[in-house]
Amino acid sequence: MDASINIDRVVNQLRRIGYGDQLLKSDYRFGVGSESRSVPWAAFAHQPADARSACIALVGQQSVTPPVAQLVSNCRGIGAPVVFECSSTSVGWWAQKASGTQLLERIDPLHLPNFFESHRLELSPSAIFRAKIRGRFEAQHQLSFVDYGLLPVLEGESGTQLARLLERAFLEVRTNSHARRQTMLHALFWLLAAKIMKDKGVIPFTSLDLTDIEQVFPTVSQHYRHPSPAAELTRRELAMISGAARIINDFSSLAQVTTESLGYLYESSLVSTELRSALGIHSTPAYLVEYIVSKLTPHIEAIPQAHRHVLEPACGHGGFLVAAMRVLKDLLPDASDTAANHTYLREHLTGIEIDPFAAEIARLSLTLADIPHPDGWDIRNSNMFDEGVLGQAAGSATILLSNPPYEKFDRRHTKAAEMLARCLPRLRAGSVVGVVVPQGLLHQHGASDVRQMLVRDFDIEEVLALSDKVFRHADVETAVVIAKRRDSAHRPTFTKYRRVREADAARFAAELFAPVVSTKQIALTAPEYDLRAVELEDVWTRAPYRLDHYAESGQGLSHHSTALPKGMVVSDEKPFRGSAPGFLSMKPNIELHGLPAEVHLNLDPRSILRPRSGLPPGRAQLVLNYSPVSRGPWRLKALIDRGGHAVTTRFHVIRPKEDLSLELFWALCNSPYANAYAYTHSTKLHITSGVLRALPVPRLTRQDSERIAPKVREYFRTARAGGKVAQEVLLEIDAQILELYALPPRLERRLLDTFAGHRRPGVPFDFNRYYPDDFQPALPLGVFLKSRESTGGRLLKAATKPWSESIVEGLGIANARHSDGEPA
Repeated sequence: MDASINIDRVVNQLRRIGYGDQLLKSDYRFGVGSESRSVPWAAFAHQPADARSACIALVGQQSVTPPVAQLVSNCRGIGAPVVFECSSTSVGWWAQKASGTQLLERIDPLHLPNFFESHRLELSPSAIFRAKIRGRFEAQHQLSFVDYGLLPVLEGESGTQLARLLERAFLEVRTNSHARRQTMLHALFWLLAAKIMKDKGVIPFTSLDLTDIEQVFPTVSQHYRHPSPAAELTRRELAMISGAARIINDFSSLAQVTTESLGYLYESSLVSTELRSALGIHSTPAYLVEYIVSKLTPHIEAIPQAHRHVLEPACGHGGFLVAAMRVLKDLLPDASDTAANHTYLREHLTGIEIDPFAAEIARLSLTLADIPHPDGWDIRNSNMFDEGVLGQAAGSATILLSNPPYEKFDRRHTKAAEMLARCLPRLRAGSVVGVVVPQGLLHQHGASDVRQMLVRDFDIEEVLALSDKVFRHADVETAVVIAKRRDSAHRPTFTKYRRVREADAARFAAELFAPVVSTKQIALTAPEYDLRAVELEDVWTRAPYRLDHYAESGQGLSHHSTALPKGMVVSDEKPFRGSAPGFLSMKPNIELHGLPAEVHLNLDPRSILRPRSGLPPGRAQLVLNYSPVSRGPWRLKALIDRGGHAVTTRFHVIRPKEDLSLELFWALCNSPYANAYAYTHSTKLHITSGVLRALPVPRLTRQDSERIAPKVREYFRTARAGGKVAQEVLLEIDAQILELYALPPRLERRLLDTFAGHRRPGVPFDFNRYYPDDFQPALPLGVFLKSRESTGGRLLKAATKPWSESIVEGLGIANARHSDGEPA
């Protein structure tokens, strides 16, 4: 029996379970790098047929080469998670995954009807598509054989191919003029757009000769409904463009290109460093777009169909618009009336973008997402901050989606805050908001008016804080705000706070997993309407005092940067007139028992811009870093400075108010408690004076000081030699500080688990966790340390106070491990 007979049998079964003729493509061609391949059949969930909508591929095994697994792997670029490999004797059901291929089942051709009937639901177009797109964040749509990680990998690879193709074509265009390069790049992009639409079978591009640029540009112009860039090209430039057209024409099929691939192309190839800096361009990753739009989809569905109007200010390549288009299209009652649906979508999607290249890619993205219909999308190539632009657009919008620029707009607002300040008041009741903003907008004083508007008029459903590793070209910590405008007066609502730290960024990208760190109400009377997520919040509310109750603290002095008298310096290694010994910066290799390198700082009043707390107090002090010493939870290095040096803004100083030793404050500020507090309350760049002053502190007494100070001095002695002894002494100091806070065991364990896997800086030994990996009980650190010196049973007998159930359980485990000869 020929393999093609079994292929035909599978195609017939696919028709039975919902793959109509418009969803089945015979002899389907696709590109892999510079190669072009094909499969006998490919099945898609809907139009357009691309990597995003691909569901099933069919391949035929005619000989022993290549191996079957390789044959299946060769069609990976289609994006179909299911492959049926047909031979003359059987049909293999394969799963195509990012990590490789997996044979799920061998099927006798005679049993194909029963197989497809029993798998009708899970192999249907809608089920596979939902598993690909929504399986990452909605468990009810997951299918065991669909790897939702495959599509992002393919779209990234496709974007890389597009970027390389455009770069190769650009080598044919030689000019030293920046303005002419931009014009030529514009023309090249039109050629690339024609190639993509030709390979996707869009009429009238199917019969177009891409090397005939006299036909290409008018065809694209008619489809785009925009003037052709060819009119601006000289004869010599047109000749160079013709050479580039041949390169683009000869490239393998781009039928599988998705709109998300165009976003990668835009950010990686079409945006210069200067333009990115000037316009604040930072393309939103597809997974983050999906996360936000998925959160809003139930609310969008609740908006009446006629009122679902989407606005994306600073739309870039149109990532949010395309995602919103897919949602609006899925909610339309009649999917077969494509012409009417296209008209509806054009009237309900609006983008505003200042960069003409980005606006053009947004148009192409929407066009590709709505094949075979022409352009006509409402993408406004203008400055959103021009008078009336945002207000007018927001007045008719009910769905606001945006990742605006983060740069300063004026002395009060960033561009993100200004965009919200202009849009939010114009949104009608029931409207929804999903925006990406710099984290400073959640708490900085300048944006308090925007936060007040959100708290007063919107139900804030979620605030998601993200690390600075989300955007490829933007080194900034961001946050997602998801909200819905109320249709009645204010009522208390609970806001979910989620956070994705740097260590979890890859998992978030792959699975959209964002743990909830807090759920609370935001009151209208909240100071500054602070919208930050506070991790371990139940830990910080238990201490009765703040650091400023026991000590003065502040940031060091700052010098004038430009208005210095001629010949005056701010620092030198040697003494000079008007100088005093001081500390200029905190080097990474400074250890907790040491001090920064001493320099001489200029204390001439003419050189000082702001003295703050940096001038010599004439008494001993602690000096601490202003910038975090690591990106992880270990943020602080507190050093004892008995000489009272002058310090710059790179330091904070702490000077006790009462008769308490510097050693006590050294132990307090270097403790896991203080470090975790700084970690959860500071940014990646700064630990502000306000954060330090607000550090929760237990009741401190002279007896506490006298008990802890000798241990700190012992640590200083042993740290100079390094090794295990110094480590044990520092652990005892940490335990003594935690005993002062008297946290419940479960909270103390949560606090200390924050540091698991993070190397402690500033110590002469390797330390990256408080408890062994496999030790689960919530034992206080002090009890745990003692359990290593004795059996749990002896500790229980020697106890002078009753132990809690959790401590008894933990000591029992420690006792058992000790009896087995293991270290507790």
